[in-house]
Amino acid sequence: MIVDVNLGTGTTGFDVARFACKLHPQLPVVYVSGQTSEASFKAFGVPGSLFLPKPFLPSELLERIRMLVGDNGSE
Repeated sequence: MIVDVNLGTGTTGFDVARFACKLHPQLPVVYVSGQTSEASFKAFGVPGSLFLPKPFLPSELLERIRMLVGDNGSE
């Protein structure tokens, strides 16, 4: 799952990921945000997840995904 932390008022990306991980505990999660700090991610992110601050390059997102699920060697 790739989820933005800031989804407007109410539910956050942290909430969405926690709910999804209750349904699928092994779900890999990458949080993205232009406003959330690394400290906030560490406090509220699900275990084993990664954080990517905005703005980012597509290659940086791909690298985070590979870190979580591995690289099968294909592009």
